[in-house]
Amino acid sequence: MTPCWRNYAIILVIIAFAFTGIVPGAGTATSTNTAQSDIVKTAPTVERRAAMAQTRIPVEAVRETALSGYGQSDEVTQNTFDQTPITQTDDNVSVSSDSPQSAGAYLAAFRRLEQNNAYTSYSEFEVIRSQAVFAVQIGDFTAAEQARMRLVLDLLQTFATAYDRQQAGEYEAAIRAAENTTVVGEKLRSTAGGGQYAALAGVSIDRFYADTGQELQSRAETVSATETRIKALEDAARAYQRAGSTERYAQILIRVDRLKQTFQRDRDELNASVASAQTFISACSNCDGAGTAISAYGAGVFEQYRSATEAVDDADQATEIAEKHEMTERLETVQSTQSAAAQRRDTLAVASTTLILGYSTITGIIIGIIGWRVALWQRDMTAATRGDSLLLGAMLRG
Repeated sequence: MTPCWRNYAIILVIIAFAFTGIVPGAGTATSTNTAQSDIVKTAPTVERRAAMAQTRIPVEAVRETALSGYGQSDEVTQNTFDQTPITQTDDNVSVSSDSPQSAGAYLAAFRRLEQNNAYTSYSEFEVIRSQAVFAVQIGDFTAAEQARMRLVLDLLQTFATAYDRQQAGEYEAAIRAAENTTVVGEKLRSTAGGGQYAALAGVSIDRFYADTGQELQSRAETVSATETRIKALEDAARAYQRAGSTERYAQILIRVDRLKQTFQRDRDELNASVASAQTFISACSNCDGAGTAISAYGAGVFEQYRSATEAVDDADQATEIAEKHEMTERLETVQSTQSAAAQRRDTLAVASTTLILGYSTITGIIIGIIGWRVALWQRDMTAATRGDSLLLGAMLRG
């Protein structure tokens, strides 16, 4: 194909783009470069995106061909692509300090984001990326266009990070990254020509928040640790609120409030039970052995044994609460208290039994002595009575 026919063909492509809305203002090739950079390109359809993805027109060729139609030079000046890497962080994802400066550099950055799973799942961001690819290839790359493309790149990167965190189950980090995306979107909305990008991003982000909220709600149903469930539900409520799902947001808040009340009540009961058991353990300092307890408390070991039984019951109740809510940070302390109270109860039980046996033995001896003395007295009485009868009979026989 001769240069003349090639120029005509490319001019026809540009005119086709103008009529389809890719280049605003059909037939206005003579408009100023600043005006072109500040106009938002309309979103291509699926068919057009496929076609555009197959044929990418270098910015230099498009620019040179457009100028050649008005008698400009046919000489093409090639730009060197800046391959500066893009840096990302979890909490604030943005273009690095060595960010792209040229149209070619931004084109390379946008193309590196192609086939990203985040944009496949949330297609509005793929539309944004496609629009950005064409935006940097058409017209002069002015300072206004560079500022807009910097925000668009930030928008794409922060959302990709949010999606990756969501897929990894790091939902709190995903919400934070999505909030960063929203902040970038608001900046883009207030930038000339950035409103359409922000509008498309807003649709996807709302859906992303709703999906994340549903994932968190489902996760809350599977965990048994109450504190973890409360945190998951709070994050779900936060996500639903960002998504604008006011009804789900209100339902989750009610559930969180009830769960918190129950958890606080049980936790207060656990603290009171543990405190009561530990008070007994501290007071029963002479409960290391049965003999020591008997020497220290005497008959008071029976009262100490009753207190030990109550302490063990309190510790058992605290253990049940800790296990019910999976309070792992408290369970070790509660179980230690339960073990100490049970050990003292067993010691006091032995001491009480020993004391009872001692009392029984002493009482038995006393009763035995008394019985023996009664038996002797009864024998003497019987003998005396028998002797008196013999004397009386002798006297009567006289």
